[in-house]
Amino acid sequence: MICLLVCLLSTAARADSPLPVYGVAASSSYPGYAPQNAVDGNPSTMWNAGTTGTAQPFLQLDLGSEISLSRLELVVSQYPSGATTHQLVGYTNSWVAVNLGSFSGYTYEGLTLVVNVTNPTPVRWVRIVTTYDPSWVAWFEVRAYRNVPVGSLSASPTQCAVPYNGTFCSSQVLLQAGISAGAYGRVWVAEAPAGAPELGGWVFDTALGSTYVGWIREGRYRFDLREGATSSGQLLQSIYVTGVRAAPPPPPAPKLFGYFGTWQPGFVDSINDTLDHTNFVWASPFLDRTSLKAMLGRSDVSKVMLDGFGILYGSATCGATTKLVYFDGSCTPTDQPQLPTASQRYQYLISQLSPSEYRKIAAVFPIDEPDIQAGVTDANLAAAKQVLVQAASALFPSTGHTPAFALLYSWVAVPMTGQVTPKGAGAADWVAFNCYPVSYGSATSVSPSLCGIASDPAGIGTILNRFERLKALVPNKKYFLVAETALKTSTDNAQGRSWLATNLTSLRQAALADPSVLGVIGFNWRGLDPAYDVSQGEVWKGPALLQGAPLDFKAKVIQEGKCITRGQCP
Repeated sequence: MICLLVCLLSTAARADSPLPVYGVAASSSYPGYAPQNAVDGNPSTMWNAGTTGTAQPFLQLDLGSEISLSRLELVVSQYPSGATTHQLVGYTNSWVAVNLGSFSGYTYEGLTLVVNVTNPTPVRWVRIVTTYDPSWVAWFEVRAYRNVPVGSLSASPTQCAVPYNGTFCSSQVLLQAGISAGAYGRVWVAEAPAGAPELGGWVFDTALGSTYVGWIREGRYRFDLREGATSSGQLLQSIYVTGVRAAPPPPPAPKLFGYFGTWQPGFVDSINDTLDHTNFVWASPFLDRTSLKAMLGRSDVSKVMLDGFGILYGSATCGATTKLVYFDGSCTPTDQPQLPTASQRYQYLISQLSPSEYRKIAAVFPIDEPDIQAGVTDANLAAAKQVLVQAASALFPSTGHTPAFALLYSWVAVPMTGQVTPKGAGAADWVAFNCYPVSYGSATSVSPSLCGIASDPAGIGTILNRFERLKALVPNKKYFLVAETALKTSTDNAQGRSWLATNLTSLRQAALADPSVLGVIGFNWRGLDPAYDVSQGEVWKGPALLQGAPLDFKAKVIQEGKCITRGQCP
């Protein structure tokens, strides 16, 4: 089959340039018109046999090795024009003849004949034999093109993640390559990030079919599938694979470590000692807006737990009886101002705060141990949660902040057997329970009734076991642990301090290791002011006073870990 040079040829199926010729010969040549003129790439020079087709002259090309041809292009030099006949024959390395095609038709000066070769047998020599021609046989140019195999190359995935602190992608990339039957190719690294040692190397060949690559770094790689075994072989396909470095994970939220009752009318000076040991303040302001604003305005106060006693729950007159109730308008609060509902009292308290001061209220604690408070219901606690939401919407909509709703149960609310849901748990955002085996024990032992402990002086194993039980009973919450940080005078000895330090240290370590735990809050309000609470003739001591031989508890607290002293806490 013959077509003109203007035939559209697929670049995927054959080369864009003619094959190099390593030698050329002819049956005869007219002086000055050597065979080399037909392969020199100059269309104005020619080979001329000096004879007509009756002598069957030929021009022969040496391709250097056996190659499967796709087509031959022959630029005619002929005068006069007329009918011509040509035979195209190839020869293998062992000189076996291969029929490459023929042409018979009308030709003229400058015409380009394109002969498509359908025989895929590789040949080294190509001979063009002219059997009929009205003039001397001559060619301006003879060009041979080979069959370039079709190749395919793919990668999965084409983008992979490099860990933020790693060198290579966390997953391997599968490279797959294929090539036409009987052909051979290799995959090469043609582009790579700076410093990547793989640049310019080959990865695998098409005989293997595929391979996994585990050395993709951050940056872009280009893989080339080339015919043959060298990087200069015909390019069949390229693909790109990109390693993208993952962003570092956000730093974990700072754990909260604080004390109960650190801001109450009557002993506000305790705030300075508290801030020497914590980054979280338990505020119990009742309805003292001035004190609350003063505390929240301090630059060294970052997060606050707002105690809701007297705000959401407290003493009220109900007819002739005064009792503790959830403020819902049915009774008259005894504290001033006598606003009848929890919503009114909470909004009254926070109405004087700035948005930045309000955002420091991390959580609101409505009532201590709701599980053992008579008359407190799930509905009460759900309504208290709504108070926080409504106040946020009414007073501070621009902050997008609503304090968490925190509940602290007694240890009896968390039984180790049976399926019991502690009161109000559905409304809670933060959940904890209390257990104080050390501070309520004697000078030499603990009470076996506390938290169900029989022989666990610091209470660590029992507390943590019961904490896991709490998470099972009230799942998918944020939790805080409650540590002891105060001792009675009678238990202020080496053993008591050791147990106290062990209790706090162990619970802090548990909090740091558990993403669901926000932090640790110390039961310390009776130890903030030694004169504040005298029980059975004894003074309660907190970290500020638990110093001296043989153990310095305050030093233990300060040295125990990050974010425990002023200047170290965010």
